[in-house]
Amino acid sequence: ARSAAKEVVNFSGKFQLNLERSDDQTELLKAIGVPWVARIAMTSTSRTVCIEHDGIEWTETIITPVLTKTRSMLLDGQTYFEASPAEKTQ
Repeated sequence: ARSAAKEVVNFSGKFQLNLERSDDQTELLKAIGVPWVARIAMTSTSRTVCIEHDGIEWTETIITPVLTKTRSMLLDGQTYFEASPAEKTQ
């Protein structure tokens, strides 16, 4: 009998956003309440995402010219909440 365990793909790496090949995110950002000035900055600035993936542990660092943000979570099926800087809520 074969093992029921599935092999997990490791997504660790460094990824660079290519603005020319990406969809315009303006309407999405507007719908979630991102202020106009922030939308302009976010849609015109490239960013890099560094992902560290080890089993169920996931850490991603988003790097832009003005901000670097790191967040960590467990990929265990539990709901993950993050504070929204736009609304100051979870």
